[in-house]
Amino acid sequence: MAIRAASHRIGGSLLERLLNADGKGYQGGAVDCAKGHRARFVEHRGKELITVLAPVSVSRAYYHCEACGEGVIPKDVALDIVDTGFSPGVRRMMGQVGGKEAFEDGGKDLEVLAGVLVTTKAVERISDSALDELVVTDTIPLSPAAAGCKRIRVLSIAGLLAETMLRISNEDSVSSLFVE
Repeated sequence: MAIRAASHRIGGSLLERLLNADGKGYQGGAVDCAKGHRARFVEHRGKELITVLAPVSVSRAYYHCEACGEGVIPKDVALDIVDTGFSPGVRRMMGQVGGKEAFEDGGKDLEVLAGVLVTTKAVERISDSALDELVVTDTIPLSPAAAGCKRIRVLSIAGLLAETMLRISNEDSVSSLFVE
């Protein structure tokens, strides 16, 4: 457990740096809102996000549209975290366990298996949403039941983590790893 907790802290720290390496999602003085109006940049805002690795803080550019009175945070859209404090991976995990067992038990399983702390109500809300596929990384071994599930796809991130740590150590760009 101590090794897993340390790995999660390191991974969470790297993830937080990566998520904040884009200039806080700033896209200039104005962006289009959902209704096509121009929303002007107001400030950078922080958001606490529960991820599979660890809780992280994400800085995001906040824009406000005076025409419709709505806020626009493009980074939330890009990261699929609009109106939620849970990463897409955590939401998929919550949906998976919530769909197979009592919501309270699902929350306990997430804590034991992945070190993710969530409320019973959060598991219930997420599990009620549609889930076509669960994509996980190989940072935590799958249970035999999960390994046999056709809807779970495992991605290896060992090379990505190694290259990220090397670049951080050498003070090189991490965000350039994700440019096509």
